[in-house]
Amino acid sequence: MKYNSSRFHHSLFQLLVRLQQTRQKEGGYSLVVTVAMLLILSTLLISAAVVSKVDTASTNASARSSNGFYAAEAGLNLRASQIQTQFRGFQRPTGTAPLDDNNDGEVWDNCADGSSVGTGDFDCRPFTFQGQDVFTYIQEVGQDDNLDGVPDDVDGDGVADPISIVVPPGERFAGLSAQEYRYDLWSVAQRNDLPSAVLGMTFKSRVIPLFQFAVFYENDADFSIPPDMTINGRVHTNGDLYLNSAFNPLRLTINGDVTTAGTLYRGNKDARGGQQCSGNVTIRRQDGNPQDLLCQGNAITSYTNTTATPSNISTWGTAIDTGIDVLEVPSPDAYNPTPGSSYWDAADLRIVLEVDTNGNPSDRNGNGYVLEVRNQDGTPNDNLSERLLRSCPVPEAVLQPDSDASPTQYQQGKTRLQLLDNSNLGTNDSNRIVTIGDHVTDSVNVDVDSNVISSRPATDVRLRKRLNQEINFDPANPLNLPALPGTITVRKAVVSTSNTFYNYREKHGVAGGDEGRFIRMVDVDVQALLDCSHDQQLMGATQLNDRTDGGLVWFVTVDTPDPKPNLSDDPDADSDNNSQVGSIYGVRLYNGASLNTSAAVTGAPTIEGLTVISDEAVYVRGDYNLHTDPDPAVDTWRPAAIMADSINVLSNSSLLDDSDRRIFDTTGGNGHPNNIQYPRGDNRGTINWNAGPRNSTETTINAAFLSGTEITGGANGSATQLNTIQSGGVNNFPRFHENWSGIPLNYRGSLVSLSEPRRINSDFCGSRNETTCNIYSPPIRNWDFDQRFNDAGDLPPLTPRTVYLRQELFQRDFDRNSSRSVQLFASAPILPSIQPNFSL
Repeated sequence: MKYNSSRFHHSLFQLLVRLQQTRQKEGGYSLVVTVAMLLILSTLLISAAVVSKVDTASTNASARSSNGFYAAEAGLNLRASQIQTQFRGFQRPTGTAPLDDNNDGEVWDNCADGSSVGTGDFDCRPFTFQGQDVFTYIQEVGQDDNLDGVPDDVDGDGVADPISIVVPPGERFAGLSAQEYRYDLWSVAQRNDLPSAVLGMTFKSRVIPLFQFAVFYENDADFSIPPDMTINGRVHTNGDLYLNSAFNPLRLTINGDVTTAGTLYRGNKDARGGQQCSGNVTIRRQDGNPQDLLCQGNAITSYTNTTATPSNISTWGTAIDTGIDVLEVPSPDAYNPTPGSSYWDAADLRIVLEVDTNGNPSDRNGNGYVLEVRNQDGTPNDNLSERLLRSCPVPEAVLQPDSDASPTQYQQGKTRLQLLDNSNLGTNDSNRIVTIGDHVTDSVNVDVDSNVISSRPATDVRLRKRLNQEINFDPANPLNLPALPGTITVRKAVVSTSNTFYNYREKHGVAGGDEGRFIRMVDVDVQALLDCSHDQQLMGATQLNDRTDGGLVWFVTVDTPDPKPNLSDDPDADSDNNSQVGSIYGVRLYNGASLNTSAAVTGAPTIEGLTVISDEAVYVRGDYNLHTDPDPAVDTWRPAAIMADSINVLSNSSLLDDSDRRIFDTTGGNGHPNNIQYPRGDNRGTINWNAGPRNSTETTINAAFLSGTEITGGANGSATQLNTIQSGGVNNFPRFHENWSGIPLNYRGSLVSLSEPRRINSDFCGSRNETTCNIYSPPIRNWDFDQRFNDAGDLPPLTPRTVYLRQELFQRDFDRNSSRSVQLFASAPILPSIQPNFSL
């Protein structure tokens, strides 16, 4: 029976009244009344003490419970962050969760007492928070098509398969394909071996491929006074976004959602005089209708989600969203050419050029090769290097002695070779590269440097090399040919090196100067390398049709004796590193119009996709990955990507030796001395601003581009507005070096920038018609987002991705029906019912 103090007091009061009424009749009642009063006072004192004790105990229990809750909440946040980190790059969590070994319907108790702790990323992990012992563990919820309660593992890799979704309408990034990983995360707080809080959270980790954005920038992005330009895809930046066009009636049109973690600006970021906001900008609304984003006069106009004038952002619905959380992306370090870096480790083929301190080819590791294939651990693979340089299925011929020469030799002049038989090498070899010499008999005396064929008359091979350079068989004796009757083989090069391309933009570290530099290239014949990869098994057990990571991955780099520059680490944040000298190296891809093997090999399977990666600048020369049929089943187009420190586009007319594109000044004027040819032989040169430009021809490229890009203003943020440091904007994402006036560059792909360039340092200086700038004239930009990338199955191999967590359910769980819980519940403090504040 439950005690009722009010009823007890009422009964005592009635007793006292009755005693008073009978006081005249009976004696000794005074003592009774006194005793009764003492009883009442004692009861009140005892009640007060009990209430005080209960209140103190309740307060202490509440404090312990709150501390337990916050400790358990901290555990949830910590483990959620660890899982999110796993998804950056190309890793995902693996392991097994703890089990219910004692069959009591609970897992957390086994985790806490150590009877079942799981493995890997899902294991039970203890830590201490505000005097509470906290244990966390994770259970993965994967695709379960057969409804057996066990997540599917179709690929047999030991981890649950993700759930493929399209982001639902109404959510941010609606319509994008994503892989969704679902997890149940549990966190238990204990004090003195008793549970003070048991918290659970179900969350989704959504992984979105970056190549599903038409434009994605980690830093500030700007469209710098572009001509008419239409982007049929999403545009996102983790910084600020500047939208502008050159002048009226030119128009920048974006038919896709626009999101930015910073502020949206209408206008140009760099200084343009009084006309900072110009032309027309149109963005498609959520309802599908176009609407202009207006200027406030001629000045830069800022927009946030609450801006109502001069344009009301709310009328775009979800099509414009500013100030969103920064999307996590892979670090540029993931592209380092070192073991342990994500892309190096994942590559199927790694090709490295060794150079000395002067940038010349050098066999520094002494294995007989300056161009070599390397293993994942960075060690050279001599067997595969030999196959690459000597055994690929390419045309070859043998040199013959020149009988007219005295003494007899293999060459006429310094760059003209005599062939014994020209039938094998063929006659249509102009603008190709050859190697000269035989690795089998004499690996040292092999010339792989800058042997670019200029023409093939009769039985000659005529080469164009850099000014004043000669054929080189022996590095120690440039003109010392092997003694007759030695055999010298001339082979079409699959991978070679040259230093004939002159880059007028790279200013050799001199701010505002007009000196450029020669670039030491690793030249890659893309189709020939595909042929050789199949014929000579250059990728080991990996076949051309391998589907791992979506297809084939090649990593091409230069191994230098000194540490490579990291120019994105700018100490003053505004000089754009003009005082530093950047890299003189690059990778040039040519003959890539078809990403399929040629007739030189038979029985080769069709590739699934190809991604070429370099930590140096990449130069794409000519058509790349062309469509050949509107029927996808017949089309030879393949998902393709190029990831590099910077990306340069050279047209189909660009010659590999750059011989008829050099600009020499021998007439004086423009500050140049008379009778001095430029570029000079010391790797530097001066531009003759009045000389004719390099002329381009129409070129088509179908590949996603990922590279570093300069930041207009030199750094992120509004504080760097209106200065003269230009990046060229998104419309100059690929770098140009030719006269494209009136010539189309047809591009379909995705433009992703994750950082500033780390290897090169020169600012954008404008097009050729600007003062003191003779780099290029812009093309007709027939550019568009490749809609095939919206299908996850058509994404290029190793597509980088962003990941964000989405909380689905929070629960506070303490099941009184389990035997363990029943045992502990009586002595456990009351569990808190506060909702947590998750930092996801």
